[in-house]
Amino acid sequence: MSRHFDSILIGTSPVCVLEGCALKAAGHSPLLIDRAETFGGAWGGVDIPLVGTVESGPHSLSFSPPTREFICRTLNLDLKPMTPDPIFVMPRRVFGSYRASYRARWPYAAGRIEAEFPRSIAAWRKVINPYYHFMRDLVNSAPRFSNAIENVIGGTPVLAKRLEELAHAYHLDVVLGTSVDSVSIDTNAKRVTVQTQDGAFTADEFVMTTRTALDRIEVDGEMHQVDSKSVSLVQLLLVLDDMPTQSFSFAQFVDSPNVWLASDLTSSLSVDLQRKGYRVIGIVVTHEITPGYDAVMCIFEELCQRGLIDASVKLAGHRWVPFNGPNREATELAEIENRFRPFVRTLCSDALTQCIEDNAQRWDASLSVAPPAERTA
Repeated sequence: MSRHFDSILIGTSPVCVLEGCALKAAGHSPLLIDRAETFGGAWGGVDIPLVGTVESGPHSLSFSPPTREFICRTLNLDLKPMTPDPIFVMPRRVFGSYRASYRARWPYAAGRIEAEFPRSIAAWRKVINPYYHFMRDLVNSAPRFSNAIENVIGGTPVLAKRLEELAHAYHLDVVLGTSVDSVSIDTNAKRVTVQTQDGAFTADEFVMTTRTALDRIEVDGEMHQVDSKSVSLVQLLLVLDDMPTQSFSFAQFVDSPNVWLASDLTSSLSVDLQRKGYRVIGIVVTHEITPGYDAVMCIFEELCQRGLIDASVKLAGHRWVPFNGPNREATELAEIENRFRPFVRTLCSDALTQCIEDNAQRWDASLSVAPPAERTA
């Protein structure tokens, strides 16, 4: 427990593992600490009775070709375009459909409208706006994304397994199942001490990400606040039976009182379960939802009304998965790094795709060196 490291990172998310491996390949000694018992962070897996480990929730990836090649090669991943194409789900029909392309810019103009006849310019504008924006988008041909929208074949459980394999290949020091209690800096000794449930670890630097759960850092005996606004999300995983075909891949709901995002996570099920007609739908619910059976049925009914699932399917099970944690913006991270330089370094990991895009070239330069196990073979 008394070993000194060059860097300490909190978490085993893709960002932390790739950063740790890049540091190790460059000759440094990083340590990763995670309160979870498994790799992956928010990109890991969730266990559900009846079907086992499934993807942890709705996810999508959209890389440029060079970054896509890097991530597939480094993590030995297979990515595939989401099919059917991802969609927006609107609260009312526009041109006869609740659905719109996820590459479009106009669906957010299709908010809910009152049942009564429009009696003001604002009310008429709300009715007409989506049609106007649809036609303008059609003329301008302005898509939201230029890269393919993809997911990992096998889902986040496969991603978590590949992260663990990469960490082992680079002989990363990883401590799982322990939480960080405090972080303190001794400027005279030029040392950072990270106190955990399993003891203390020291390093030259502490690497802090967007979601590092830490509200203060002690510097030479004086406490400094680094807390941030907290994000509270609740995910609902639905297990459906007798649904042999897939009707959607990824959906973002517009102006829904119940659902924000939904995704078909069935690819993370075993082939045998898929053949039996089981499907798993992951949903990020809105803040208005209180977890419970009534909420499950309300969300199930909305998915049926919007045509994402058939009303004849059976609801075989469900699980609520809460997520609470900080969500530091890039400006907050930059301010923290400036305050505690050179003992604290930050990585913006809010959007995984963007973070990997921003760091892929730097990581690839280090990881192009063969892992220690291969160099000594």
